[in-house]
Amino acid sequence: MLDLSHKKLDIWNFSLDLVSKIYGLTSSFPKEELFGLTNQLRRACTSIPTNIAEGCGRDSSKDFAFYFSTGFYGHRSITECVVLFNHAADCTTPSRAF
Repeated sequence: MLDLSHKKLDIWNFSLDLVSKIYGLTSSFPKEELFGLTNQLRRACTSIPTNIAEGCGRDSSKDFAFYFSTGFYGHRSITECVVLFNHAADCTTPSRAF
């Protein structure tokens, strides 16, 4: 097993901050979006630190690279989607989105 602690990685800690921001941001979304956009964004952002942590617990560097890249590129995708969705749905002001 690789000796990599996900808690020591800056990207993992940054992703936890992203989760907190997404939850805060989506709490102001309309209630009719609770099981749609809100749920989707929250599940997507929580998968980022989860994938990074899972990769660190894998037995090979190939597995680590797969899970790490999934989490890392997931961060870029979710950030882009939040900005686009906010603009399209006018759920919040641009200044609140990160």
